[in-house]
Amino acid sequence: MLERTLRVLEYNKVKEQLLEHTASSLGRDKVKHLVPSTDFEEIVEMQDTTDEAAKVIRLKGSAPLGGITDIRSNVKRAKIGSMLSPNELLDIANTMYGSRNMKRFIEDMADNGVELPILETHVAQIVSLYDLEKKITNCIGDGGEVVDSASDKLRGIRTQIRTAESRIREKLENMTRSSNAQKMLSDSIVTIRNERYVIPVKQE
Repeated sequence: MLERTLRVLEYNKVKEQLLEHTASSLGRDKVKHLVPSTDFEEIVEMQDTTDEAAKVIRLKGSAPLGGITDIRSNVKRAKIGSMLSPNELLDIANTMYGSRNMKRFIEDMADNGVELPILETHVAQIVSLYDLEKKITNCIGDGGEVVDSASDKLRGIRTQIRTAESRIREKLENMTRSSNAQKMLSDSIVTIRNERYVIPVKQE
């Protein structure tokens, strides 16, 4: 009976339109699995929640959902001790920021006299993890690269690598300038190929 009713009401088309307005993968996943409730109290609460969300949009135009992504699988892997990539850690930090920002947004509206009891209850469950968020963003750049300042040991290793690379390049450049080497080279330049320094040798 329910399936027939949903088909007559073109419920899937309604969900497709709603999907176009979602701001995160979490929201899209929730819409895809959304089914009408038959519980009266739940229906009333959902309608009240919708009224509050509509009030936010009417007063503010939108809600700040930027940065929030689906990190559930990353968190599960971290719980069992799996290693996360820099980009995965960055997604977690960005979601921490987005959640913290959303909580502050709703609380500021409430402080200014806007009644949002249901949304306030939801954001009250958000725990600020600012210290962890900053630790991640201080160690990983926007492009997902681990920065030198992530640890003293990493900074030291990368300094050694850069010093070694500089010495290798300097020696190769000296070689290309020597009269004996120039006889065997097609050009007096040092290039990088497959992450290695190379000099162009003449073909016999």
